[in-house]
Amino acid sequence: MRGADLVACCTTSFTPVLDAGWLAAGATVISIGSFAPDRCEVPAELVARAAAVVVDDVAAALEDAGPIVAAARADPGFASRLIPLGSVVAGLRVARQSDSDVVYYNSVGLGVQDAAAALAIVDAARAENRGATG
Repeated sequence: MRGADLVACCTTSFTPVLDAGWLAAGATVISIGSFAPDRCEVPAELVARAAAVVVDDVAAALEDAGPIVAAARADPGFASRLIPLGSVVAGLRVARQSDSDVVYYNSVGLGVQDAAAALAIVDAARAENRGATG
């Protein structure tokens, strides 16, 4: 993963599976395995190094995302750094300010995201007259 622009961590590890020192300038790290307070597939150094920390929902991340929970415990002001994914997608916030910024996204998974994905699939199937209803 050295030099990679995009790193996806998809484990259920209780301990980090990568070293923040391995990351290239400008890398984006996506973590979907740190979905519980005791899961920390990325190190604290990544959370501290990231120019932007994006989460699907701030309240959910502060309660359930292991690296986010740990960072908030260590620094009470950390929560103010969190950027909701919806704000980025809607163009209301910008996560990456420069090409060298490391961006960290921690997803704990929200039912509304699953519902939106399912709707997109159903709409695409209907547009192509595929599938069955009943």
